[in-house]
Amino acid sequence: MGKDWDYAKLTKSVAEAGGVDAFLDTLIKKGKDMGHIEAVPFLLLAAGVGAISLKSFQIIKDKVESKKQIKQEEIDAAKQEVKEAINSYLEENEINNKEDL
Repeated sequence: MGKDWDYAKLTKSVAEAGGVDAFLDTLIKKGKDMGHIEAVPFLLLAAGVGAISLKSFQIIKDKVESKKQIKQEEIDAAKQEVKEAINSYLEENEINNKEDL
């Protein structure tokens, strides 16, 4: 065997790290760091989906509100037409108060 067998390499790495606890902490930290790096594409994807969903919601909300506004304008126009028709009828028939109806 020699200096390059697995146990010898492991023992040397543990000694260079400052002991078993330090070596394990370093392994755990490197594993977490690798996990964080691997998670970046998923985080970007999630952020992208969230942004697209938010923008879609805003577009739909604006369309619904604009349709409500159009309907309110139509209601106001119809109301004004009815009011004008009633006033015209009252003037044509010289009706001045409710008692004449």
